[in-house]
Amino acid sequence: MEPKIIGHRIRKLIENEKVEKRDLAQALSISEEELERKLEGEEEFYLSQIMQIKEFFHLNLETFAGIFFEPNFK
Repeated sequence: MEPKIIGHRIRKLIENEKVEKRDLAQALSISEEELERKLEGEEEFYLSQIMQIKEFFHLNLETFAGIFFEPNFK
């Protein structure tokens, strides 16, 4: 999946869940700047970070799969 698409979807999740990017960055053990690069699609999320995002947002399997693997997920 295109990193920009995943970044956009995660950014939308951050907004919808009303969490601070700094809290997500802290949960991923990265800086806010690195998180921003990942959200912009300049860097990819590692598999371990993808799993941490799933846990951080308490995503069910359907939503998780949609965000990271389905091209037409809304």
